[in-house]
Amino acid sequence: MVEQGISLMDYKTNYFEETCYHVTDIVAFLTKHPDRAILKVELMEASDIRHQMLREKLKSPLVTVFTSFVKTLEIVHPLSSKGSAIQNYLKDYTNVTSFGFGDGENDLPMFEVVDVAVAVENATEHIKQSSHHQTVSCQEGGVGKFIFEYILLHEQ
Repeated sequence: MVEQGISLMDYKTNYFEETCYHVTDIVAFLTKHPDRAILKVELMEASDIRHQMLREKLKSPLVTVFTSFVKTLEIVHPLSSKGSAIQNYLKDYTNVTSFGFGDGENDLPMFEVVDVAVAVENATEHIKQSSHHQTVSCQEGGVGKFIFEYILLHEQ
């Protein structure tokens, strides 16, 4: 396990140092490189105001922009959201009840398409308000607890 952990950390360090672009002006970078496909932008030092300004500048019908972990801004094609993936998967399963578990803004498209949306306790307020149910935090095993108590026990 130790060797695997060291290997993973070496890969991660190399990836961030060698593969990722570190830019100070993302809008200028995207203007200069329109062919780039951006998946995640970490705005670790950006203020909330600058973060929101960047979201507004990047808003387009061709991409979906949302926040995830702390100050990470994700810019994705609308068809690559969790909601789109689940819709695509469920088209072959018409007589099932779908569940989605979430804690952040990137989970909203999923909440829009599942039958039962469940927010964990450590979720953002917007996610909690958009959910049908809430469960304990991820650290307390919220997903497993909900599955056991509300799905498995109710089947019996």
